[in-house]
Amino acid sequence: MELRSLGYRSQLIFTAFDGKAEDRGDHWAIHTLSNPNFFWGNLLIFDRPPRQGDFAAWTQAFKSEFTNPKIHHITLA
Repeated sequence: MELRSLGYRSQLIFTAFDGKAEDRGDHWAIHTLSNPNFFWGNLLIFDRPPRQGDFAAWTQAFKSEFTNPKIHHITLA
């Protein structure tokens, strides 16, 4: 998935220092390995704004991606 936002594209640069970013097709999974509770460092970035009915699927995608029990948040963008 191509990230159009310059802000999110630049986030991928910083993620490379202490994490990983993986393209999942309809979203990017961003992981900050040393800080599991960094809200804006452990998130899913989707390819479009949310629509009615997306909440359950998107939150489940987050829970499936981030299984570390130290993560106490859900960040979707």
